[in-house]
Amino acid sequence: MWQANSKRRYISRVSMHAILAGSYQYDVLAKLDEKVTVHKVPKSDGTGVRDIFDFGPVARGAQKLTASILRI
Repeated sequence: MWQANSKRRYISRVSMHAILAGSYQYDVLAKLDEKVTVHKVPKSDGTGVRDIFDFGPVARGAQKLTASILRI
């Protein structure tokens, strides 16, 4: 979770206390109830919008954990 949080923009990072609390609170092998923020970004060609999903630090940590396991 720490590594995933460091890749976020500075303004959207969560505190160290929140990361430690989240690491004890969530079980990445179970259902993650973390909120996901969706941003509507206009496409460069002007034909609509693109949905950008901003996952929280727990979901990003779970994604990184899964990716590292699959690389082995």
